[in-house]
Amino acid sequence: MSVRISIIAANSLLGGLQSAFSGCKINIYSGSQPASPELAKTGTLLATISLGGTATGLTWDTPADNTMTKPAAADWSGTAVATGTAGWCRVYESGDADPGAASTTVDRVDMVCTRTGSTECILSTLSLVLDGSISIDSAEIVMPVA
Repeated sequence: MSVRISIIAANSLLGGLQSAFSGCKINIYSGSQPASPELAKTGTLLATISLGGTATGLTWDTPADNTMTKPAAADWSGTAVATGTAGWCRVYESGDADPGAASTTVDRVDMVCTRTGSTECILSTLSLVLDGSISIDSAEIVMPVA
């Protein structure tokens, strides 16, 4: 028997994640993402994304149609701390003391980064340069449904 989740249930589950990610930040890394967000990071930390590049954490739109998205008008940006090519990113809750370390006690989501298309995390550029600006144009977390 397969588990099948309705859109309403998916939205409820994402609502819990939206709450957990209130005030979250996003780290952008080079290379390929690890097999699980519970594992330690792979690659080099290239940038940390926050609201307007400040210390203020991010918020997500209310889930709809089994999808939680970046608010369209929100400025999710940061400054590169290293030069490299973005490959993936980790969304992590504000209480995550070390988002690069392995952990089974905090909420995290890892996503692929691209420049265009319909994907999890679309960046303003994949080529980051030390002290250069970087922003997330769009991001979404989709809960599979039947």
